[in-house]
Amino acid sequence: MIAVAVSWTGVHGWVIKGLFAGLPAQADPKFQNQVGQGLIKTMYTENFFETADGLQLFYRDYQAGDSTLPPLVCMHGLTRNSSDFDDFATHFAGQRRMLVPDTRGRGRSEHDSHWQNYHLLMYVADTWRLLDQLGIDEVILLGSSMGGLMSMYMAQQQPERIKGVILNDIGPELAPEGIARIFGYMEAEQQSFTLDEALQRIMDVNAPFFPKYDANDWLDFTLRIYQEVEPGRYQTSYDKGITRALVEPAVVPDDPWVAFQALRDKPVLVVRGVLSDLLSLEIVDKMRAVIPDLQHLEVADRGHHPSLSEPECVAAIQDFLDSLA
Repeated sequence: MIAVAVSWTGVHGWVIKGLFAGLPAQADPKFQNQVGQGLIKTMYTENFFETADGLQLFYRDYQAGDSTLPPLVCMHGLTRNSSDFDDFATHFAGQRRMLVPDTRGRGRSEHDSHWQNYHLLMYVADTWRLLDQLGIDEVILLGSSMGGLMSMYMAQQQPERIKGVILNDIGPELAPEGIARIFGYMEAEQQSFTLDEALQRIMDVNAPFFPKYDANDWLDFTLRIYQEVEPGRYQTSYDKGITRALVEPAVVPDDPWVAFQALRDKPVLVVRGVLSDLLSLEIVDKMRAVIPDLQHLEVADRGHHPSLSEPECVAAIQDFLDSLA
């Protein structure tokens, strides 16, 4: 594990990072505080840990808050990365430790030369390895999309280490229209684009699910998913081998409904975007049949998936975390 920098993030962290790409890796926080009103004082260390098969994976460690509380592990979706939780961290990082990894092949984590390793059980094993290396016995899991599926399998494998789970727009069953949309855009993302082109692609795919996003929201969304690979050219920040692994899966885990059963005795909060095409109300009802005490929040004007920085999400997650203290 190597701590490489201390960073200041903001409401539009990736935008700020792009504007100040020429700064040294560990810029003077006093200077970065002058960037503008978008900056918030949420500090984290940037670290790498080594997986069992030798990859270097990145994670953010927000160490502020009450060290006696179980850390909150935030796990992103299929094509996303740790920057998804920038805004969310402004609300919760001061309360307890937060760990936010980039799963293998995404963001700043190393790509795997063996595409067959891109599967849920490998991501789960990597997360356990991180927690074991940090000596953490008990956690609360927050999983967006794919990260929520990881949470189910983690609870199935080591239930005694899971204090509670937040599932962001994901269940043990996926609506077919959402799966089709995800496969469609992943197969198309095989080249680099100008920033304007990348922005347009993001809007073309996602506009129906975020009808109240403004220009800044869409730019923020784009720069969380695309990275500049050469001057003026942007590419999605995930290994293209992930797409192949979806089409030709080398490892198929247990039925997610079987894994979901492991959450029966755990506190669970499900957050669902009202416009979601991946998690339907019918699926939520089936989940409640397994967990009668399931907590459920509907988020207006959001599809797959809410950012979790929406006021109603912040309030519901705060209540949920307080109930676990």
